[in-house]
Amino acid sequence: ILDFGDNAVAQTYTLSGGIGPKLRFDSAADASDLVDFNATSSFYGIEITSGFSGTVPMQYDGFNITIVNNFTQAAGTFISPASFTIGDDFIKTGGTFTEGTGTVIFNNPGSGAYNTDIVETFYNVSTLSGNINLADTMIVTNLLTLDAGRFDNETVQAEGNVTVLSTHSSLTTTLLLFAGSATQSFDLTGATGNWNADISVNKSGGQVNLLSALVMDVASQDLTIIEGAFDINGNALTVNGTSGTLVAQDGGNLQLQGGETITANASNPSFQSGSTVTYDGTGGPYTLKDYTYSNLAINGSGATFNMAASESINNLTITAGTLDATATPYNLNVAGNWSNSGGFTPRTGTVTFDGTNQSISGTTTFNNFSKTESTDNGSDVTLTFGNTGTYTVSGLLTLDGLDPSDRINLVSDSPGTQWSLTASGTFAIDYVDVTDSDASGGLKIVHSNAVDGGNTINWFNDAPSIA
Repeated sequence: ILDFGDNAVAQTYTLSGGIGPKLRFDSAADASDLVDFNATSSFYGIEITSGFSGTVPMQYDGFNITIVNNFTQAAGTFISPASFTIGDDFIKTGGTFTEGTGTVIFNNPGSGAYNTDIVETFYNVSTLSGNINLADTMIVTNLLTLDAGRFDNETVQAEGNVTVLSTHSSLTTTLLLFAGSATQSFDLTGATGNWNADISVNKSGGQVNLLSALVMDVASQDLTIIEGAFDINGNALTVNGTSGTLVAQDGGNLQLQGGETITANASNPSFQSGSTVTYDGTGGPYTLKDYTYSNLAINGSGATFNMAASESINNLTITAGTLDATATPYNLNVAGNWSNSGGFTPRTGTVTFDGTNQSISGTTTFNNFSKTESTDNGSDVTLTFGNTGTYTVSGLLTLDGLDPSDRINLVSDSPGTQWSLTASGTFAIDYVDVTDSDASGGLKIVHSNAVDGGNTINWFNDAPSIA
């Protein structure tokens, strides 16, 4: 052990390679000393006790440092070098560990402990060998490279890219949590089945892009999308270990091109209320998976996405590409909102809006269009149309209110600005209240028990009405 004298005399210890002793910093006076590196060097250990204050006086000059044994810190500030290898325990009970933009390498041939007083943040981390037994969460903000070593217990929170190498131990038991706001990559090329612990996604922005197949086939191994997007990006995804689950929670988004193979247990994937599945392939044509969706999004420029079954969903968003009901045809029940800036091919199917207050935006052609108010509660429901779109119904247009106190209100999203309706089929319209609607592009609307809310054309008379 090299213990600097607890006095005001500045001392310098110079390393020019090889392995030095364990360094101990245990007084405020030690901050005035200096450890100067003239070459890449090693220590037996570093101990920073509670008696130390200030910044540990290390001058790296661009050289890499290895600690053969333990790093312990109870006080002061330790600034990490560009490459810092720890051969055994990382124990931090106080002070500040400043990671900078360097890499911390855990290279313990045995079983090293990782214990900190609070959640600790690193820039780059690599697990070169051994077991890292976590007692607290480790945050890695840039690159996490999982080499031959493994993590046990607790959580590794990755906010940058993650690479799992073929040498990585399959015995890891630590939750891998993707977090932060950056777009991240997850690459398991050559190691598709080597991560045998749970994975969660909980992001405030960006998304996680899978760069290889991912196999999660260990008992009770779960993939959970809590918040943010997990994009399998054309790769196969398997989550089928005994009792293993694939779940997207409220705010979670499973993103795929459309042609990938997803293998999961019965009742999985599970898309909880408020979750989204986004199809974003640009080739195709693709066939939608026959899942039970909450929100469905289509965002594949130039591609066609064919329905595989009739679906009941919450919100439908078509940003790019075309959703096709196919020749079967398949029907859509929409409980939330409809937004279309791409394309929709209705064939001879029916779109039913079966929520309460709903909105429709974006020029769309429907075959059969249906909304019914069947709740006798003395309260109307409202269907709001975007004023910049034209809504064409070539088949049966059903707008069925219940009674004078339970109507369907048809309104514009910009009061005073008309929304456009072109109806060329048949009508089943009763107990509606219509405002700001121009239906002059099609047949005159046939209805009963309807109320003219004003600024309507081709609903009640030939001239624009005034409320």
